[in-house]
Amino acid sequence: MGQLQKKHNTLNNESEHLGKKGELLRIDRDIKYFQERLHRAIIVEKSPPPYDRVLFGTSVDMEDESGNKYEFTIVGEDETDIDAGKISWTSPLGKMLMQGKINESILWNRPAGDLELDIIEIYYKPD
Repeated sequence: MGQLQKKHNTLNNESEHLGKKGELLRIDRDIKYFQERLHRAIIVEKSPPPYDRVLFGTSVDMEDESGNKYEFTIVGEDETDIDAGKISWTSPLGKMLMQGKINESILWNRPAGDLELDIIEIYYKPD
């Protein structure tokens, strides 16, 4: 039994070492990814009012034919949070909104069916 226990301990230590090495490799990969993202980041200044066109960073209030209200904020891909109403400017809805102006309608192509939305208001949320 002593031999088997020794072998088990050796293998256990080796796998622990490999697991830590794998974790370090993942961390290095993540650091490189974020450094590249930071290097390519572009600071977007808020435009002065009035906001008649949907721009990156603006929030948009919309309404459908039934009076249901929707609010979305146009953000970068890394900031997307659909539960908080933050949609990427590269998403299908984000692309449609980026073409929109106040008092215009857009067609939201959803899996549940198309929905026409009227753009009611465009604004920047306070920081």
